[in-house]
Amino acid sequence: MGKKIVNNQKGMSLIEVMIAMTVFAVFVSVFVMTNGQNLTDSRNFKDELKLRDLASTVINELLVNPPTLTEGLTLSPETKPFEDNPSYTYTVEWKKFELPDYTKMMGENNDDPQAAFQKKVFEQVKKNMELMVWQLAVEVRSLDSNMSYRLATWIYNNDAKVKLSGF
Repeated sequence: MGKKIVNNQKGMSLIEVMIAMTVFAVFVSVFVMTNGQNLTDSRNFKDELKLRDLASTVINELLVNPPTLTEGLTLSPETKPFEDNPSYTYTVEWKKFELPDYTKMMGENNDDPQAAFQKKVFEQVKKNMELMVWQLAVEVRSLDSNMSYRLATWIYNNDAKVKLSGF
């Protein structure tokens, strides 16, 4: 009868140990990097929420107590610090509502009486809309992280009077 070869090797070879350590090292590296990224994202999200809340507060205050809407508001944005949060500033920017010129939208059509009437109506609507509607934009900036959040809305000028003439 032939000899029976018994292989009694137990344990792991050096290559198996190296492969196991490499897999473990990759797993640990990915876990640590992902965890660090999650912490950074959480901190940034917290800052974004704070910026959004501050911007909403400023916009709501200006909607409740708007200033007199005049051309002077549009000259330059106004930047101020928050009294209760000195590490944040906000910038308020006002813009008048603007509609494009009728002839740029529709082209020149001098011989059509209906186009002339439409142009006249459009010019009246344009004048009234530019008096009544304004855009309010607030940008809040964190002085610590230099992150910013911008929020804008339309505001209605309660003092504007609609004028229709020439019909």
